[in-house]
Amino acid sequence: MPYPPRRFSPKQRLGARFRPLLLASAIGCVLAEIPSVQAQQETTAEQQRNWNIPAQSLSAALVSWSQISGVQLFADTGLTRNLVSTAVSGRYDAAEALTLLLSGTGLSAHFLAPDRVTLVKSVEQQGAMALDAMRIEDNSLGTITEQTKSYTPGTIASATRLVLTPRETPQTVTVVTRQHMDDFNLTDIDKVIEHTPGVTLQRLSNFRSLYYARGYQISNFQYDGIPTFDDNVNSMGQTSSDMIQYDRVEVIKGASGLTTGAGSPGATLNMVRKKPTHEFSGHATAEMGRWDNYRTEWDIGGPLNTSGSVRGRVAAAFQDKQSFQDHAKEQTRAAYGILEVDLSPQTLWTLGGNYDKRTPNGDMWGGIRLMDSHNNETNVPRSYNPGASWSYNEEFSHAFFTQLDHEFDNGWNSRLYFTFQRNAYIGKLGSLSDTPDADDGSTTLQTGYYRYKTRTHALEGYARGPFELFGRTHELAVGVSGYRNHLKGKGHRYLILPVDNFWEWDGDIQRPDWGGSTQEERRTLTSVPIMLALASP
Repeated sequence: MPYPPRRFSPKQRLGARFRPLLLASAIGCVLAEIPSVQAQQETTAEQQRNWNIPAQSLSAALVSWSQISGVQLFADTGLTRNLVSTAVSGRYDAAEALTLLLSGTGLSAHFLAPDRVTLVKSVEQQGAMALDAMRIEDNSLGTITEQTKSYTPGTIASATRLVLTPRETPQTVTVVTRQHMDDFNLTDIDKVIEHTPGVTLQRLSNFRSLYYARGYQISNFQYDGIPTFDDNVNSMGQTSSDMIQYDRVEVIKGASGLTTGAGSPGATLNMVRKKPTHEFSGHATAEMGRWDNYRTEWDIGGPLNTSGSVRGRVAAAFQDKQSFQDHAKEQTRAAYGILEVDLSPQTLWTLGGNYDKRTPNGDMWGGIRLMDSHNNETNVPRSYNPGASWSYNEEFSHAFFTQLDHEFDNGWNSRLYFTFQRNAYIGKLGSLSDTPDADDGSTTLQTGYYRYKTRTHALEGYARGPFELFGRTHELAVGVSGYRNHLKGKGHRYLILPVDNFWEWDGDIQRPDWGGSTQEERRTLTSVPIMLALASP
């Protein structure tokens, strides 16, 4: 009888997290904590200095103010959205500069301490409450959930390209954050789906899965908001993603036509990648569990120059595990790298790539026959595996992506994104298929050989920002996208082999020679949706 699992908590894992490396904090745009540049005996807010902060989006202006003053700033996510700051130029202390910065926004500063300040609406200043410090950073894809210690997202942009809270988003949205994944050790996409309300996971075999929402199979998969192709039959890397490289998983339920131009009505699964940290940070973990389950992962990132204008991050994971089923095992590998370069205070260039590969052996390619030819239960043990020992379905995915973001002084921002992604599936499968004969145990083994791969090219550009109309502030997003998905597949001869005894089966059988392919499939999907979205607060 196997021993119970020996899974280590994050504080007890072999090679546990390197505490000296956990120095990361992210500079926030709407909910931010900016660490003090030095310890000071005198009051930070009373020091006078020269200021030159141009009029721009309020979130960017607050980041500049906090960096110059060394005062930690805390603010609610929704307070600064769509607001533009007043230019500050001259010699002032930090409090005076902040007051000028906020003039006309309807917000006021409330100092919790000489080196800490929060923002409140002017009419609520008397009853203002201090917020807990949270490290939150926003970008064009929404709120980065890493280091927020939260199970709920701040903002997302997958549904409309407008950065909105889930409440403002016109579709039902569920987000599994980085904190959620870390707390429950959700290391692969299947585990994430099992923790996602409203989404059902269906096991096709011991290693393959399908996902359903609202009664429809999920075939819309996105990476950083860019769609990739799924043929609804063969999982080509989408369901084998390792979570070491992702900040969060967003599930947008309903049709995805607003941003992709095509898709099923069930849901869209968007996996948002991690970003480099502004300070050096990292961790390394090792795990072991029952059935010889071993996993290790590394994640390290931070600034690559003294000014912090170039930042990088690399992450990798390797897992090797056996199973309670006979001759079933699986190996997964994942690697991820990303580089961010501040071309100017308002322009950011990003470059990165990732690689995923999963190789399972002993794939069942279906289920276990429960009844024999006399309608008696087969009564096989729990470890029984109808798959051949050589039966496997290998999935891999690799991608290259780059994007350019620019923030304008009037609160508008733009994004240009290009990605190339290749997903593939190779299956050499064999499994007992027929009902066993009750008298002599004879049955048959169905076998098949399949190869499919897709290539995705995507180019997307859009801009969004606030504008005034009829005395109110609105937000507009406009853009154009081009996607080209090409599928190429081959199916080889489907062969049936005799098996002497169902109950004595151990998976040991010669792998057949399928010969040449009997069917080929090619499909190309090109989509050029034009996006126009309008939101009013």
